[in-house]
Amino acid sequence: MPTEIGALVFYTVEELAAKFKISPHTIYEYIRSGALSARRFGRQYQIEQNQLEKFLVGSEHGKD
Repeated sequence: MPTEIGALVFYTVEELAAKFKISPHTIYEYIRSGALSARRFGRQYQIEQNQLEKFLVGSEHGKD
């Protein structure tokens, strides 16, 4: 379940992996490559919903 802080919504790597039915390793690769922006809180990455939306919209443009 995503974490909500005020108007912000954050997802963990594991939540996104389950949501999109891909491995967490794939999400980590997107983060490491800079394709997906994430913030690190302690030992865990958090991906803000608007950053996820930017990533998904950007992915659609490369599908021609």
